[in-house]
Parts: sequence; structure tokens; C-alpha cells
Amino acid sequence: MSNSKEMVPVPTEYWYRCVPSYDASWIVYNKFEVYEHTPKGVWVGRFGRIFHEPGEPVDKQLELRWVSKNAVSRFAYPTREEALNSLYHRNRHYIKILEARLASAKETREVVARVKDGDKSVVAPKLRWNGYADL
Repeated sequence: MSNSKEMVPVPTEYWYRCVPSYDASWIVYNKFEVYEHTPKGVWVGRFGRIFHEPGEPVDKQLELRWVSKNAVSRFAYPTREEALNSLYHRNRHYIKILEARLASAKETREVVARVKDGDKSVVAPKLRWNGYADL
């Protein structure tokens, strides 16, 4: 891809990405102007739209984002239904990550409680490099 500026066409197609609102009380559809199709993907406006009048030059590397047409996980989708389905799956994955973090935090809290009760078996042996005082 060259760094030369190209002319901005009038947008005739849009791709979509669903995101939850800041408090997750509703869903927002972000609409991205499609700038150009390639054999493997599309160029969309990086911030939803291209901030130029049609016919003005645009710098692809700074103002556009490339989106794959055939990737399993994409940034944007050609239909609102696909974008909504992507949000569902992204959130499902995010919940799994947060559940694992919560389980780890609960285990840490239990270990701390055991140490407070005097159980030294859960404390790592003193190592020369750790810099901590002997418990």
C-alpha cells in the first residue's frame, strides 16, 4: 500500500460493529463507511467515517482501517445481524476471561486468610533474589 493520497468516493456501502454502551444498558451500532473493496477485505473509515468531502485526498494508512472478509473474528461486518452476533460471541469470551480472573482472586483471598491464621505452608520459601523479609 502506497503512502500516496487518493480521492475519497461518495460512500455507498456501510459495515457495522456492535458495542455495548458505557453502562451496558443498550447496544450501539457503529456504522463504518466502506472506502474500497480488495480481494480479501475492505477498507473502512477508521473512526466510522472518512472526514473528507468526496473528491478530497485521503491517506489510507492514517484514516482507514482494513477489515478481512473471511476472518473468523472481524472488526466490522456487512450486516447489522452479523455485527450483533459478533458482539454476543465477544461478550461470551469476555465473560469466560472475567470468570477465570474472579476464580484466581478468590483463591488468592483464601491463601491470604490461611497465612493470617498462621499457616506458613502456603508461603514460598525465602529466595535470595526476592528481596522480601522472612515471614
